[in-house]
Amino acid sequence: MGAMVAAGTVAQAASAVGDAIEASQEQDPAMQAALAMSAQVGAAQLATDAAAIAAGLVMGKDPCVPPGTPGMITQGSPNVLIVSCTAQRSHRHPSLGSR
Repeated sequence: MGAMVAAGTVAQAASAVGDAIEASQEQDPAMQAALAMSAQVGAAQLATDAAAIAAGLVMGKDPCVPPGTPGMITQGSPNVLIVSCTAQRSHRHPSLGSR
């Protein structure tokens, strides 16, 4: 699964870089702005995905307390799942009901 995450991250980075390059070469100002915005959104998504991965990696580890002391915040909770925005499914939580 780690290889799939890495491959997806590389593809997402390549897409953001490609949009930035294409925006710099575009002649139409509206299309140039759209491609630049797409590159910015892609870069922001990469940053949030990196933060989600980092948060998932430190679950159960608390670097601010001595070894052997359980960390209160980073122990995790069985009903909390940390995922990146690209990994979320488009479904509603059962407790929210249908709207």
